[in-house]
Amino acid sequence: MSASPNSSMSIQKPTTNVQLQNVNDKNTSTSSPRWTLGLGEHFLVAWGVWGFIFTLLYSIGRILLTIIASLNKLEERKQTISSWQLVLIGACIIFMAFCEGYRGFQCSFSPRVVARAWTLPITPIPCQILAPIFVMGVFCATRRRVLSVWLLIFFIVGCVIGCTFLKDDLLPYRIAIDSGVVAGLTWGAVSLMIIYSQSAINCRLPSADPCLNESLAVLWEQEKNARVHTNA
Repeated sequence: MSASPNSSMSIQKPTTNVQLQNVNDKNTSTSSPRWTLGLGEHFLVAWGVWGFIFTLLYSIGRILLTIIASLNKLEERKQTISSWQLVLIGACIIFMAFCEGYRGFQCSFSPRVVARAWTLPITPIPCQILAPIFVMGVFCATRRRVLSVWLLIFFIVGCVIGCTFLKDDLLPYRIAIDSGVVAGLTWGAVSLMIIYSQSAINCRLPSADPCLNESLAVLWEQEKNARVHTNA
């Protein structure tokens, strides 16, 4: 009777070790494998990501010029921004930085842009030529992806265009909206640079879904399987 508890304990310990080993194996298998790219493939990925980043930087520069022009008009009219209007500007900056920059870009849009850029070597030549637009997901993407991208574009463009119709008496409010858009786009550009740099330096695929259309998704899965077997 005294031998049975010891025997049961000796049986349970090995099974626990086997379970822990299986969990470790699963974590290792789900980690992104190293992905070696040729010089031309590196150029394609960089062209897609940095082309889109330069588009963001250009938009940021244009909006900053608009803010400066609005401030000059206020100075010419000897009109000052009140304290509560400064609070409104700060609130717009914080709101857009969080909603557009952090939630929109850093948590969703930027990782998918980098993930789509890694798929450029298996895409047709037109996609490679239009890589900065392709990585956005404007085309050759799932319907949900295309819809979300166009909604984001219309939102940003709508904010910028809408501000142009504000009267001069409402310049502080225009400055508030423009400042918020600049904050969101700047956060997005910086997050995109960081995510791309980490992926390129570590030579590892981003964990985000590239949201490719059906034909490209099949090619991408075949390419990933071939790379994994080659590296193994």
